[in-house]
Amino acid sequence: MRDQILNFLKEIDEQLADYAQPGEYLDLYLIGRSSLILRLDLALTTDDVDIVRMSTSRGDQNLEERAIELFGEGTPNALRLGLHLERVSQGLPPLPQGFKKRCTEELQEEWRVIRPKFLEFNDFAVTKLKRFSAKDRRDLKILCDKGLITAAGLEKAIDNAYVFHADEDEDSHRKDAYGAFRKVCAYLETGEAAF
Repeated sequence: MRDQILNFLKEIDEQLADYAQPGEYLDLYLIGRSSLILRLDLALTTDDVDIVRMSTSRGDQNLEERAIELFGEGTPNALRLGLHLERVSQGLPPLPQGFKKRCTEELQEEWRVIRPKFLEFNDFAVTKLKRFSAKDRRDLKILCDKGLITAAGLEKAIDNAYVFHADEDEDSHRKDAYGAFRKVCAYLETGEAAF
């Protein structure tokens, strides 16, 4: 699966090169299961490559839109490659403030246009807390078991993700995320299957 995702990104890079101006590139902030598979070479599956909607300049917007047009769900490229590019809003799930500064570039590839970036692991874990589906819980357990997240790091990340939200009593999404956070912290502290 890792090779399939990597080849998918290479195809995006190659095709976007036809549209990019000299010196123009596109940061792809990868979230979701595909980023875990790429980073940790896990024997998991996915049908999409999630990216955070981050376009800030006009050129970035054009390249991001083009990437979705070429590789989004249902496109010929997506059907051919067995994966599709999925754009996710920064607020769904909420991302910790300043996450871009903590991102890393870990793929040892020569990129022409795209710049795949990975969230710091505690920041990444926060993206799994709001929905907390069975897949999200499995991904979180992997992060816990590999020692890639800590209770303190996760607390800082979730507090930075929900800075502008109402308190737990007024915001059901925040309440759910913090409830999941407490379960993950309990697992980190005891090692018992709390979630």
